[in-house]
Amino acid sequence: MAYSVLLASVPEEHVIAFRAGKCAALRATLSTRCSHLLAYWVRPPALRDVLYRAIDGGQDLRPDLWHPFRKPVWHPASTVTEIERQLLEAWKDLSAKHGPVDPKDWYVIEISKVLELFQQASAMHHAVVAFLERPLDSARAARVSIPLVVDDEDRVPL
Repeated sequence: MAYSVLLASVPEEHVIAFRAGKCAALRATLSTRCSHLLAYWVRPPALRDVLYRAIDGGQDLRPDLWHPFRKPVWHPASTVTEIERQLLEAWKDLSAKHGPVDPKDWYVIEISKVLELFQQASAMHHAVVAFLERPLDSARAARVSIPLVVDDEDRVPL
């Protein structure tokens, strides 16, 4: 079963305060969900590798956060800018080699969500945090915390 990943753009100073235990939750300026499959099933490998880095890479967000498959992670603003550049480059290379992509294709829609979030975060010099959705079984789901507040216009169910 494929999980979704919640990606959010958060001011870096808020992530640092959260990591230090100075605040209970992060406030996202933009958030999106994408399929975790992007990190593993996308071709060509250059695009898949940068999607893997964007979705599954990064630093552990905080030691007390838990998930059975992957702990929540974050990318500092400097890394966000680098990932955004690599995503754009890989996307342009794909289009140059294979022609225009169908905007209705599931992969295109999912990849576009990741790219849009990283572009916004890079433009605002924000960090990006990534949480895997809760597992389906209630025992493990109860142990997973997603301490993220999303503005009303960008609200996603946590």
